[in-house]
Amino acid sequence: MSAEAVHGEAPSEATAYSLPARVAHWTVAVLIVAVFLIGLAMMRVPEGSLQDQLFDWHRSIGATVWTLAAARLLWRLWHAPPPFPPGVPAWMRAAARASHGLLYVLMLGLPILGWIGSSAYGAPVHIYHLFDLPPLVRPSRPLSNIVFWFHIWGAYALAGLVVLHVGAALYHLLLRRDGVFQRMTGDKWA
Repeated sequence: MSAEAVHGEAPSEATAYSLPARVAHWTVAVLIVAVFLIGLAMMRVPEGSLQDQLFDWHRSIGATVWTLAAARLLWRLWHAPPPFPPGVPAWMRAAARASHGLLYVLMLGLPILGWIGSSAYGAPVHIYHLFDLPPLVRPSRPLSNIVFWFHIWGAYALAGLVVLHVGAALYHLLLRRDGVFQRMTGDKWA
């Protein structure tokens, strides 16, 4: 562990993610929790207007997650992430890169699966009642069932990765105190 980590000095701005990356990260984090909870709720309420509203919110927020995740990924192509603080073992760096890769695959893939599944179901994809996305495939309930099966299990995988991500962040914040967490907050820490 570095002397900086031992003494609890804050990372400099150069060792933190850029402000746009941090805002996108925390916004997407909140939206993923919301879309997951809405997804659970919409499958448990009786059919009717409430369920229809929940589906519309789920689809709209899912499209927003896709848009922000895609924008953040594009941003990252031109703005390298800050380096890991000294003392972070190579295996942790590799695990972080792998888990971030899987998070992006799921953040970008799940909304597309939802859009395909909705199209195959024959349901319109309203985006905040401002516009509709065009159907991607012709209606087919068997296809819809298959796609939604992958969408649902992918959502549980994403939830598991989010829990792992939060756990790793808290581990770095509370136990290692190595500045990894602060790369995404830019805050000073003790």
